[in-house]
Amino acid sequence: MRRIVYSWFKVLVALLLALLSCHDAPRTNPFDPALTPAVELQVALDDTAGTATLTWTRYEGQQPFREYRVLRKVPGLEAVDTLVSIPAVEQITFVDTTLAPDTDYLYRVSVVNSSGYAVSSQEEEARPLSLPKVQLLETQLDSRTATAALRWTRYQGPRFKAYQVLRRIAGLTPQMIAEKTAIADTSTVDSGLVGNTEYFYQVLVVTARGEELPSQERSGAFHQLLATWSLGAEVQSQGRLYVEPGDRIAALVYREGRPWILSFNPEGRSLEEWKVSVVAPLGEFFSYADGATSLNPEGQRFFGLSVVNDFGILSFEPDGQPLVQERALFTDAFPDLSDTEKEVQGEISFKNGDAFAGGFIDNVRVSADGRELFLEDFAEVPE
Repeated sequence: MRRIVYSWFKVLVALLLALLSCHDAPRTNPFDPALTPAVELQVALDDTAGTATLTWTRYEGQQPFREYRVLRKVPGLEAVDTLVSIPAVEQITFVDTTLAPDTDYLYRVSVVNSSGYAVSSQEEEARPLSLPKVQLLETQLDSRTATAALRWTRYQGPRFKAYQVLRRIAGLTPQMIAEKTAIADTSTVDSGLVGNTEYFYQVLVVTARGEELPSQERSGAFHQLLATWSLGAEVQSQGRLYVEPGDRIAALVYREGRPWILSFNPEGRSLEEWKVSVVAPLGEFFSYADGATSLNPEGQRFFGLSVVNDFGILSFEPDGQPLVQERALFTDAFPDLSDTEKEVQGEISFKNGDAFAGGFIDNVRVSADGRELFLEDFAEVPE
């Protein structure tokens, strides 16, 4: 019995020594994770450049290094893309320039040793890339030039190719009215517009990859139709409209061959109307577009009418009555005549200077030394 116990004791001692000897031996298994440790990864997204920059710690394993593999996948999909293989152990950054807008990505960096054994880093998620849209700042329409001046913010994203300025009218397909290929060119002028039409504008940024980024839409119009009312003018007549003090609208129209001046408030309610009665009826020598009226700050109205090759201007009181002007005969008209030359024998007649523009002289009164010599108000002359 003593011999057996002694023999087993020697066996146990031998086994213990063998185990101690194995523990001291170097580890050489190429698939040992402790010999090929993973790296630590960080990801930074840049919306302006449209890129994701990956940075990781340098490989410090005991197994010989072969390469880094940069891996990317879309959450929810099985496919994993190898973006690049990097054989240089000291290169620990990579910039991903292939991002699609509004897409989530998961990144890993695998270290591969010389035996082909790969160990992955932790997985890092990059938020979706958002390409910035421009803002349409103003659409300033000018009725005087029938134009629209447009201005927008500069594009702050990657891969710029062009600005495309779109214009549309309700119910119609948008049209491109301008294309700007310089990123700093952020304005344009649209011309040839018409009144009472609402125009909608939008600026589309087009990238080198064909991505399209639309701005918000802005609209504008001029000479919009607010209301309509009848002027009671002749069908073939060409009227003129004027904006006058007191928010009044004056309309110069023609009725039965004579000019009439109508006055309205902004809502179209008639305020007053009167006929330019001192002007003869229009005949074949007159044009419907030859008349014009104006109101000075004192409320005195003027009316001008072109007749053949002449032009006459009449002045009126604010109530529409002709403005009477007293002229001292021979003194005002002929100040250089002697007293004997101012004596007139026979009849005195008044002539307007143009046979076709009669009616510009009204209410003629002649007096001398306080005595009324002649009076004619043309009351009996038919209009």
